[in-house]
Amino acid sequence: MALNTSLPGANTGRKMGMVCGTFAVAMGFGFFMQQQDASASRNASAPLETPVDADIAVASAFQIPEVAAEQEKVAAATPQLDAIPAVMPKAQLPAVQVQDTPPPAPEILPVATDPKVDAEIDPAGSDKALADAASCDPMLSARVRDAALVELSIAAACTGEADFTIHHEGMMFSGRTSTTGEATIIAPALSEKAAFILAFDDGFGAVVEADVPAVGEFDRVVLQWRGAGGFEIHAMEYGASYGEPGHVWHDAPRNASTAVTGEGGFLMMLGDGRVDAPRFAQVYTFPTNSAPKSGRVSLSVEAEITAANCSTDVEAQTLERHAAGTGVKIVDLMLSVPTCEAVGDFLVLKNILGDLTLSNS
Repeated sequence: MALNTSLPGANTGRKMGMVCGTFAVAMGFGFFMQQQDASASRNASAPLETPVDADIAVASAFQIPEVAAEQEKVAAATPQLDAIPAVMPKAQLPAVQVQDTPPPAPEILPVATDPKVDAEIDPAGSDKALADAASCDPMLSARVRDAALVELSIAAACTGEADFTIHHEGMMFSGRTSTTGEATIIAPALSEKAAFILAFDDGFGAVVEADVPAVGEFDRVVLQWRGAGGFEIHAMEYGASYGEPGHVWHDAPRNASTAVTGEGGFLMMLGDGRVDAPRFAQVYTFPTNSAPKSGRVSLSVEAEITAANCSTDVEAQTLERHAAGTGVKIVDLMLSVPTCEAVGDFLVLKNILGDLTLSNS
């Protein structure tokens, strides 16, 4: 049963529900994704060859009945010849004349060529076709930036305005290329050996890896969902309340420089709503190893009740990567959203994300 309360501060007027039993949580680790091998899918299999003898054997095993009957009639009307002796008498053998002059060499005539065929097998033309195909392969490059972030650059000249998904350590979010097939994204790293996978909807893609040793300096949590989930991360640093300077959320995200200087955390929003069934992710980062003072960061997940998600079950996922540990912890969420009469209210999901305990010692 949800309890509606009013909270003080800048968020006054937002109805909040403290959810205690309306969501299910399941633990999960990692993810699985099949990727087609773009280059292998372009190569056709070589046709099987059937032995010539087999074709002849099969063909000789069948005979049309009408032809067989006609052959019998012809055989009956043909007079029978006496058996030819196996050895012809010597006197009847024709004389063989031996010539000393060798016979003239056979004349070799020029072979006519088809210019169309020559063009098809022209090596230069084949090389050009291969080069054109290679130029259409999508390219993904990475450049490491401050705060354990990675700048991803996509170049896909033959894939303009195409939808894609970025995968990294279980984190997924959508994007779309420009008319020239390009896109640039700033993404948070969740591992020191950070592998990012670019997957287009047509099955093609690319992979890039970046060394991000600074990832161990930060605590990083991810909230991701698909479609109209309406989810948000709220971080209350050092006991801050709603609307105060230490309250980090969608409307007060800060930027990476706040974490680089050790002042506090920042929030990133990832995903493109123009994509069909888009994937979104919010990522909160705090500079744990350079925290200016001891304290706590309280983390919660909120979900706004909208006309798009009311009276439905929505799914989400949280990923946590802490500075003190290794690996990514993944938790699956399923939330039963109240009826559409509650549109505009917010549900608060406590204890989904673990609070951060900070120590400057």
